[in-house]
Amino acid sequence: MDWHPAQVKMALEMEGTNLAKLARDHGYAHINDVLSRHWVAAELIVAKALGKKAEEIWPSRYARSRERAKALTRNAQVRKKFAGALKQARTQS
Repeated sequence: MDWHPAQVKMALEMEGTNLAKLARDHGYAHINDVLSRHWVAAELIVAKALGKKAEEIWPSRYARSRERAKALTRNAQVRKKFAGALKQARTQS
């Protein structure tokens, strides 16, 4: 189960930091949205500050196969590379 937003905030406070400080330290105006939606960069920042993996804090956001996520990406280079690898795997089967 995902951590409640209040748990994330409290854990950060216990580490002597908060979302605003992490945002400033990493060049963002804010990263509060990480508490309610998937944002990989901000999730990694928060997880590192807590000494955890993002998957431990928000397991539901990482439940989907990473390969499927790559296939659904809007990044054309990643999608093209994935499509080529998928085609090759199908021909080998």
